[in-house]
Order: sequence, then structure tokens, then C-alpha cells
Amino acid sequence: MKSFLQNKISYETFFEWSILLFVFTLPLWRNVNTVLLWPIVLCWLFVSDWKTKIRILRQNKTSFILIILLHFLFWIGLLFTDNVKDGFRDIERTLGLVIFPLIILSVDNKYFKIKKIISFLGAGLFLGMIICWYYVIEDIFSKTDPLEQAKYFFHWVYNHRRLLSPIDIHPSYFGIMIVFFLSVVIFHKSFEDFRKKRVLFITTLLLFLLFIVETTSRISFVLFIIIALSSMFLEFNIKKIALTVGTILLIILLSFKFEYLSTKFQKGLDSDGNIGFERVQRWEKIVEVFFDSGDYVFGTGSGDVDKIYVEAYKRGMFELALKEKYNAHNQFLEFFISNGVIGISFYLIVLTIFFLKTRNKKICVDFLLIILLFSITESIFGRSRGIFFFSFFFSVLATKFWKSNSSEKILIDLD
Repeated sequence: MKSFLQNKISYETFFEWSILLFVFTLPLWRNVNTVLLWPIVLCWLFVSDWKTKIRILRQNKTSFILIILLHFLFWIGLLFTDNVKDGFRDIERTLGLVIFPLIILSVDNKYFKIKKIISFLGAGLFLGMIICWYYVIEDIFSKTDPLEQAKYFFHWVYNHRRLLSPIDIHPSYFGIMIVFFLSVVIFHKSFEDFRKKRVLFITTLLLFLLFIVETTSRISFVLFIIIALSSMFLEFNIKKIALTVGTILLIILLSFKFEYLSTKFQKGLDSDGNIGFERVQRWEKIVEVFFDSGDYVFGTGSGDVDKIYVEAYKRGMFELALKEKYNAHNQFLEFFISNGVIGISFYLIVLTIFFLKTRNKKICVDFLLIILLFSITESIFGRSRGIFFFSFFFSVLATKFWKSNSSEKILIDLD
């Protein structure tokens, strides 16, 4: 009996640590992060008996069914596609939409301590930043005139994809993880003691804000400002308002210093006041080609979306998008093309129900804002990193904060 209890405690400890290590590597190398998923699966098999797992899963059945059905959309898309190989590739890539809810929503939520999870996410982000800065500094000192080369720190040479190439992650995905981390650290009660350590807190804030700007991710930049402003209006507090306004001003000033980011924003409107983002123009062509296909009710199928994109890029003469085989860079549009009105409607329903069930917790509202706006500019389920981020935190926040009735005001705290 004693041996059994000791083994159970060991499994529980390993399970919790495997979760934290997975979160720690989420912003780092994809292969390492994927490998660390399997210790979670293995420990989950032993942390509780199957009867208990089924009972807890029934308690979380609504959130579980919703996210599982998101994965099921890719199976439905397989029925309407001619390219079965690519359809199965999409199913394989989105298995995280099954694995995480199955594991997280079938065990006691005591294993998912929000403060620890966010702290490990922050630690992983910080390690990623250190690695990237190391390569930048190494490159600067490898030049004949390091002081002259250092001037390019604020230019495209050391920003965007070049900056994050050592850890092989898309700048926008790294950026939104920083935004999510900062939204908790700056505004939530569980990090109140950390905020009291002024020097450490301000240093952390400055370093992470600097890196957001260095990624040149416009959506991360905009998301941080929106979340900061929403937090300021939710709780009238002079100190928090001063901190919020100061932080927003700082990140705006930094954006002017980094030429590549400011240039990207300037391209948003042309001289006539028209939208200058090529991405928006690509969306228009994609929708045009899609409606010509006549498959807008059920979609083209998950394996045939590339055919629509190729034809759209040819019509619009988007040479770079055609050469690089760009996806839609819009998750709503991705679901619309692959699964028609049914797909995009269901995705909106999932996000809406999540909001209605968790709206009394600001961490959930912030997460939803990130997913909602990020889905407008990126195909979040087109990358395993996006799937892992969405599925893991959706499930964790659901098991911690999902309520049958959410009539309370939004609270800036964490349980």
C-alpha cells in the first residue's frame, strides 16, 4: 500500500513537471517541444484511474466536445477534398486539438497551477530572447567594425525572422506568447508580490516590450495596447493607469526607433487613404476565387484549399505569395474555404461559448482577445505551435474557470 501511494505521488509529480516543461519549451524549438508532449501522455495514464478520468471528463463535457469538434472539422473536410494526402496531413497536424483536451479535462485541475504555468512560459520566452540576442551580439562582434555594425540593431538585419531564426519560431507566434505572459504579470493578482519588486518587475517589462518590438509583429503590438487599455478601464486605479499609459507610450516610442516595424505600419494606408496591406488584397482575391468555385456551403475540403490560394495569387499577381506558397493568414478565412459557412460559423460559436462561460475572469478574456485578433491575421491552426498554444491554454482555462453561469463582472485575479 505504501509503495502504491509513493508511486502515485511520483506519477503526480512527474505529470505536473512534464506539463511545466512542455510550457517552458512552447516558445522554443518545435521538435523539443513536441517530444516533451509524450511524457505528459505517459504520466496521464497513471495519475488516476479510468473511472475518475471519465467522471471528470463528463463534468467538463461541454468544453471538451467543443474543442474536439474543431478537430472533427478537418475530418469533415476530408470528405469534400480530392487531395486526400494533404487532408490527412492537416488531421495529423491538428491532433493537439484532441490530445490536450482529453488529458487536461479528464484530471483534477489541481495539476494546472496558473501562476506556475505562466511563470514557466515566461522563463521559456526569456531563454528564447537570450539565445536570439546572443546570436545578434555574436554577429555584431564578428564584423570588422562592431560599433558601426551595432547601428543595425534597430534595422531589419536583426529583426523579425532573422532575429528568431536560432529558435525556429515565427515572430508573431513568439510575440503573442509574450503578450499573453505580460497580460498576466502586469494585471493579475497572483503576480502582485512580483510587481512589488520594482526593479525586477520594471526590468522584466522593459526587456519583454523591447523584444515584442524587435519581432516587428504588428498584431502583437496592437494586442498588447488593446489589452492594456481594456485593463485600465476595468479597474480605475491611478497607479495602474499611470503604469498602463507609460507602458503604451514606451512601446510606441520603441516602434519609431525600429525602422522595419514603423515601415510596416506606414504601409497600412497608401497616399489615397486606401488599405495598403497586401494581405487584405489577397483575402479579397481568395474570396473571389472561392465564390467562383460554388463550394461556399460545405467548402472545398481541407486538402484542396491550396488550389484556391494558388489561383487567387495568380489572378492578383501576388508573386511572392505564390512562390512561398502562403496560406490565407486568416483562420476564419481558412475555415470558410475548407469547411464553408459551417466551418467558420462553428469556430465563431466555440469562441463565443468560451467567452460566455469564462467572461468573469480577465485572463480568459485576454486569451480570447489574443486568439480572436490573431485569427484575423494568421492561420493559427496551420502551424503546430499555434495548435498547441490554443488547445493547451483553452483546455487549462476551461478546467480552471469554466462556469455554468458567468454573471459576475470581469475580475482581475487568478484562482
